[in-house]
Amino acid sequence: MEIWIDTADINQIKEAYKWGIVSGVTTNPSLIVKAQKKYGISDFSMQKYILSIFEITKDDPVSLEVTSTDCEGMYNQAKNLHQTFSEYGKPVIKIPINPSEENKANYDGLIVTSRLAKEGILTNVTLGFTPEQALLAARAGATYFSPFLGREDDYIKNKELKHDNGITGGADLLENIMDVLNPYGFSTKVISASIRDISHVRNSAKAGAHIATIPFKILEEMAKHEKTAEGVKLFVEDSRKVPEYEALCNYSSS
Repeated sequence: MEIWIDTADINQIKEAYKWGIVSGVTTNPSLIVKAQKKYGISDFSMQKYILSIFEITKDDPVSLEVTSTDCEGMYNQAKNLHQTFSEYGKPVIKIPINPSEENKANYDGLIVTSRLAKEGILTNVTLGFTPEQALLAARAGATYFSPFLGREDDYIKNKELKHDNGITGGADLLENIMDVLNPYGFSTKVISASIRDISHVRNSAKAGAHIATIPFKILEEMAKHEKTAEGVKLFVEDSRKVPEYEALCNYSSS
């Protein structure tokens, strides 16, 4: 499973890339504005800021989200984003699976995804909450599909539901999506999104998600364990009792 970082914070992206485990970035306008406020950037240029992300990621995917909710608006924005940034890296255009704000059947997101796929523009169909949506996105030729695990958990909890149309939570949603897509050999890759804790990462890997896009603070938590720290402390203490071994470790033949 690939690991992407879900942030627009340049310092977090730089740090995570140093670790050698990240191979993509997902972001959106809200995350970019949040980073702008965090660092108090006064002469802010959205284009320059996004370009600074591509300077770090090189040829790795960077998801950029459209803001329109109608067919032509989304299509034109997607084309503009692709044309603006494709020479600097690999932009992936985030398209909502259903851009309706009133929970009505709206296929504009799929129409745009299909058009972009035919033009070779990478897409990330986002805000997914059902296996059926994943199937539609795959049929439309989406490069990626993003189910939102944490938000699905929240929805079921806040509504005090036993299940959401048979789905019992975010992990179950992802499992069902993989079960639906895997038999048919779709090229669409599933990005496990809205990761709220380490268990979401674990469940994503177990379910066979192709990618998990993870907030920086959770990436930090993944490397930690109390017993790991305890063991390191013991090894360091013991090494001081065997100076010959420490000398061997520090020996240079040059």
